[in-house]
Amino acid sequence: MKLLITGIWMLILTAAFSQPASTSQFMEQIKKAPNDSTKVRLYGKLTRLYINTKPDSAIYYLGEGLKLAKEINDREGEGMMLSQLGLVNEVHGNLELAKKYELDALGIFKAIKKQSAIAVVENGLGVIESKKGNYAAAATYFLDALSIHKGLKDNFGIMQGYIKLGTVNDLSGNMDKALEYFNIAWEMNHNDTLSNAYYSLSNNIGIIYGRKGNFKKALEYFEAGIKTSNTPRFIDVHISLLNNAMKAYGEIGNKQKALEYHQLVVGLARKYEIPEEEARTLINFADVNKDNPSLELVYLKRALVIADSVESRQIAVDVYQAMADVYKQQKNYQAALTATETYQKIEDSLLNIEKTKEIASLFSSYELNESKTHIQELELVNQKRTNERNLVIVGIAAILLILLVGYYYYRKASSLNGKLHESNKIKDKLFSIIGHDLKSPIGGLVQTLELLEDDDLTPDERKFVIGELRKQTQLSLDTLNALLKWGETQLKGISVNPVKFQTKEIIKRNIDILAKHAAVKSITVIDHTEDSTSLFVDQNHFDFVVRNLLSNAIKFTNPDGKVEINAVENPKENTVVFSVKDNGMGIGKEQQQQFLKSNINVSFGTKGEKGTGLGLLLTKEFIQANNGRVWLESQEGHGTTFYFSLKKG
Repeated sequence: MKLLITGIWMLILTAAFSQPASTSQFMEQIKKAPNDSTKVRLYGKLTRLYINTKPDSAIYYLGEGLKLAKEINDREGEGMMLSQLGLVNEVHGNLELAKKYELDALGIFKAIKKQSAIAVVENGLGVIESKKGNYAAAATYFLDALSIHKGLKDNFGIMQGYIKLGTVNDLSGNMDKALEYFNIAWEMNHNDTLSNAYYSLSNNIGIIYGRKGNFKKALEYFEAGIKTSNTPRFIDVHISLLNNAMKAYGEIGNKQKALEYHQLVVGLARKYEIPEEEARTLINFADVNKDNPSLELVYLKRALVIADSVESRQIAVDVYQAMADVYKQQKNYQAALTATETYQKIEDSLLNIEKTKEIASLFSSYELNESKTHIQELELVNQKRTNERNLVIVGIAAILLILLVGYYYYRKASSLNGKLHESNKIKDKLFSIIGHDLKSPIGGLVQTLELLEDDDLTPDERKFVIGELRKQTQLSLDTLNALLKWGETQLKGISVNPVKFQTKEIIKRNIDILAKHAAVKSITVIDHTEDSTSLFVDQNHFDFVVRNLLSNAIKFTNPDGKVEINAVENPKENTVVFSVKDNGMGIGKEQQQQFLKSNINVSFGTKGEKGTGLGLLLTKEFIQANNGRVWLESQEGHGTTFYFSLKKG
């Protein structure tokens, strides 16, 4: 039984940061407040209203509060601002950046010996480590925070500590220990139905009993929460409780009650305009009707319509995954395979989006904020020096010289940081490829092999599945070969062994190698190069570049298309300019810029062929290692031409 753990961290944080005042009231108070610690704390209170809905605004006001705290030497306020910056980034998935902010805050609070604040930050670090899957580290932080709360005799903090310890044990698979911690918190709560803790506990204790197969006990806790949670304040957890109760009723065979709760969730989701929750309950209710595959598909297709309308890729992944299971149950293996491939593609795109979001946040949330604070500090120093310029002219000249030198090194460091950032992005993408682009096709192989075990497959279905198996195997091999080649260049460096050779034979051999791929899509490959064309470069590098560019051209050209390779001598520069031209789908301006910056990007060909981008990265490195140049011209929908120039033989 797949039950939900819906927003337990969010519930805890909501309890800690609920504020009755509106943003306009806080803004008015901030305008009137003097530049002291009171104003810093007003920035903190204002920010809490923006954390979930307007992260950019939250980061801006926290930056203002952090700047003011530093100016007035308010160490506690500075730590509070850093901790809340960590919270904003944690809520929106930027976990590494969130951890950095929280650790900075922890250092400040330990320095000023603020025990209650240390406990808050350690709880925050525990949540971050838990979301990263580091459950042992998370438990250590939670236990340290719990110890502090016990020393302060803070019952609310103690109860929250037990809830967090229960959650991290549940996530790590230790259900009995999780239940032990949750029950301690449940006893401490004394049925206080006005607190978030009561509902998060009733939900999560019920979930554990459900996972243990004790659905009647699970329903006791779900129903306890459902009775009093139907208010706007607790609507999220109320819907979660209804959803979980619905699934529990389905498991014990009470479909009438399950239908009743399903309809309640649909009504609430529409009333409060939460289409994602309506889609989730449709997915869950489809599972309740797993004994009727046709009806199950009806609910899943309704959920998919909602997922598309709100552009929720994660919900779409869940729908397609469930559809694949239903089609397999119906022995509709082709539809099952198509659904599987679809959710794998969406998962890949989700990974890229998260990675892009994380990198963008590193600039917008941390580096820019730190840079702004640093510049403002420099402005204060410059202002002071300006006031003294009439006293010591020689001192001014010395200060200006120091500033110029400092600016030079600042620019130099910024340039190096930029290069380092680009390098890190490539490494991030490499690990992404290892973790996902190898995992997805290999996972597809396992599922395809499972289909082959079915004796009911017709000859046509078996032939189709074997064809898919071959494509997925080739994809895994191509990706692995590219990774090994790229890794070799990173470990050993690129070794260049230039020789003089004729290019025609190498080009012809690669056209022959790729002939089958071209024939599948009825693509014509035309070689316009001359027999006499020769180069003085590394022959193996030239071979790789030609093969990769031709392969990409075939991949991204529509059926019945054309690929042409040409070579033109440039006597003035003593080089030969090669071009590989296709009339395919073309490359957008944004992707062209990524290519120029050496970024690597996953993309799909006109027949769903998948690439990692490592081939193009190696192509650029090999050409540059041979003192050549590479560039491209492209227009979306009208094809692409890749050019590269190398030294003439």
